[in-house]
Amino acid sequence: MVAELKQGTYFAINLAPGKYAFSVEGGIPLFVDVSAGEESFVRLDWNYDVGRPPIPVLAKVRESDAHADIKFLSYAGAKRIHSSMVPKSDPGAGNPAQLRRR
Repeated sequence: MVAELKQGTYFAINLAPGKYAFSVEGGIPLFVDVSAGEESFVRLDWNYDVGRPPIPVLAKVRESDAHADIKFLSYAGAKRIHSSMVPKSDPGAGNPAQLRRR
């Protein structure tokens, strides 16, 4: 386990180029080919059906869609990170947006 997610959060993983399998407890694994110099994005969704508990589903996401979604999410808290491959703070966070006065 590299990190725990709760609704509305995300995390990043630093990986060398190669093929990886990602899985969620009780879900189906997702295989991702990580290329040098590129970012890959994976989304955790849920499959709901009447009469059974929801099933976690991982899906690869286009970069443009991921960047649009990340604006509405918070980086996972340091207490939920369990691997040195996951940065303790958001690696993509630049200067936080601030309101300007006129």
